[in-house]
Amino acid sequence: MSSAEAIRSINCTSCGAGLSVLGGGRVAGRVCEYCGTLLDAQDNYKILAEYKAQPRPKTPFDLGMTGVLDGVDWTVIGTQAVSETYEGQRWDWVEHQLYSPTHGYCWLAIEDGHFTFTRKVRGIGNSGWWTEARVNVSDNRPTTYWEGERFQYYECGTRKIEYAAGSFNFTPRYGDRSSYVTFMSATHQLTQTLNGTEREVELTRYLSQNDVQTAFGLDPTRMPDARGVHALQQFKAWAHGKFTRNLGFLFAIAAFVLWLVMIGSPETVIEERDIPTTRPISLSFDVTNVRDLVRFSITSNANNGWAWYDIELLTPDGETLVEFGRQSEYYFGYEDGESWSEGSRTATATLRLPETGTYTWNLIQSEAGTWSNGSRPNRVDLLVEQGVKAPFWLLFTMIVSALAGIVVLSRRMFHSSRRWSGSDWTDEDD
Repeated sequence: MSSAEAIRSINCTSCGAGLSVLGGGRVAGRVCEYCGTLLDAQDNYKILAEYKAQPRPKTPFDLGMTGVLDGVDWTVIGTQAVSETYEGQRWDWVEHQLYSPTHGYCWLAIEDGHFTFTRKVRGIGNSGWWTEARVNVSDNRPTTYWEGERFQYYECGTRKIEYAAGSFNFTPRYGDRSSYVTFMSATHQLTQTLNGTEREVELTRYLSQNDVQTAFGLDPTRMPDARGVHALQQFKAWAHGKFTRNLGFLFAIAAFVLWLVMIGSPETVIEERDIPTTRPISLSFDVTNVRDLVRFSITSNANNGWAWYDIELLTPDGETLVEFGRQSEYYFGYEDGESWSEGSRTATATLRLPETGTYTWNLIQSEAGTWSNGSRPNRVDLLVEQGVKAPFWLLFTMIVSALAGIVVLSRRMFHSSRRWSGSDWTDEDD
C-alpha cells in the first residue's frame, strides 16, 4: 500500500485538523474527514457548510492511496457514501474519486463487494436525453447507441449523498440528490445524470477484485466479500466448457440414434382380440428368441371402470415360471368446460424367458369395478411380442450427456438473467 506524496497541506478552517491537499487545480470542494465541514478549495478553503461528521463507510481505500489501472497512475482523493431508496428498500454503495495528472478525474465504486470504474464521456447517445417520465411512457424497452455500441434501458432512480470526505472536482453537499437513467450493453453501462440543471453522461465498466487489489496493493483482509452477480460482471466460462457442451450434445444424439436402431420393431408371437373374461383364459404360444425380452400386453374395454388380472406363466415343461398381477383402468369426464381422462386400458409386463419352446399364459379377471355410470370391463385383447429390446443404458447415456451440455449452456443464460435481474423494466412494459 502506498500514499501519494502530499504537495501541500492545510489546516481545516473549522476544526484545525491537518488535511492533505490532493487532486490538482480543478478541485472545487474539500470535506474535512474529521469534522465533516465543506470547504471551498477555490477560495482559500473558506467554510461553505458545516455538517456533523458522519461514520466513515467501510472501504479498503484510504485518502492518498495510489494505484495503476490500465497503465495510468491514479490517486484516491475523495470518498463518498451514496444511497438510493425505493418503495421502502434501500441500496448503499461507496464511491471514490480518483485523480490522474494526465487523465483527470474518474470514479471507483464499491457495491455489494463489486468494483466498477466510471468516467465522464461526451455525447448522450443517438436517442437523446432520457428522463424517468420519458421511460414510463415508452411502449418498448428504450435503446440507444453510443460510439457504435448498442445499449438497452436498465434502470432509473434518484441517488443521495450520505457521506463525503476528501477532495472533489465538484462541491459535494450532504443530502444532495441527482437523478439518473442507465442503459447497459454487454460490457458497459451508459448513465445520463441530472444534478439540478447540470447534465452529465458517464460510462462504467466492471473491475475484478483481483485487478483492483493488485493495482492498489490493498490489504486482502480489508477486501469486501462480493455478493451476487453485478450487472456488469462478465461471464466466466469453464476452461473446457465449450468442449464439454459440444461433446455432451454429440454423445446424446449418438445415443438416441443407437437407441432408435436397437429398439427396432418387436415380432408378434400371438395376438387374440375381444376375448370374454367371464371365464379363465389360457393361451399357448411359441418363443424362438430368448436373447431379448418378451412383452405381454392386456387391453381391456374399461370405460370409467377397472379390472384386476391374476396371471400365471408356465414353461414348456408345464412348470410355473412366474405369477403376478396387472390392473387395467380408464376414467374420463367433462368438468368446467373441459374434457379430462386418466389411467390406461393397457397393462404390460416384460420378461426374459429362460429357454425357447411353447409357453402357456393363464389369465383370470379376479376383480372389476365401475365409477360414475361406467361399464364393468368384460373383454380383453391379448398380445405377446418377442425380440423386445431394452437398451436402458443408451437412454441413461443420452440423458446424462444431454444434461452435461445443458448445464454448460444454461450457465451463460443463467448468468445473463442474473445480470439483468436488477433492471426495473418489467415484462408488462414490453
